[in-house]
Formats: sequence, C-alpha cells, structure tokens
Amino acid sequence: MTSRTVGLAITGARPSVLGGTLIDITLTDGGDDRPSSAARPIWEKWYQGPPTKPNMWAPYDAQGRADWLDLTTRGWRVPVPAGPIRR
Repeated sequence: MTSRTVGLAITGARPSVLGGTLIDITLTDGGDDRPSSAARPIWEKWYQGPPTKPNMWAPYDAQGRADWLDLTTRGWRVPVPAGPIRR
C-alpha cells in the first residue's frame, strides 16, 4: 500500500463529553489530493496484497485505471538487494 498526507485543520476544541481531562476537537478537511470514491475497490484489493495475476487492472474504466496507476506508482517499491555492485 501507499501512504498519503491528509491535511486537516483544527477548527474547534472543547472539554470532552466524556469528562475528565479529555478534549473533543473539530477537524476540517484540508486537501483535495485524495483518492476518488471510485478508487475504493482498488484500494481494498491492494490492501490484501499486490496483484497475483496479470491484468487485474483491465476491468476498470479509464478513471479506475488512472486510480490503479496512481496507487501503484505511489506504493510499489522493488527492494534493492544488499551487497557490492558488480560491473
């Protein structure tokens, strides 16, 4: 999977309804760089692990394929083998 930064702004704070020294805060969504709602099935599929078969992206429409590509280019990293570089 990948990670995304989600900007949030605190717009309010008050003593918690649960009492004690707890505080309830109100957050406002602070960004537009998030996956589309159509990307949810793609994220759910990738959450289980990387694709196990070729062309698992193929059934998606153009937006779904763009979301698939966005996720894979952000999240997929090939491990670099340790040891000396041979030329």
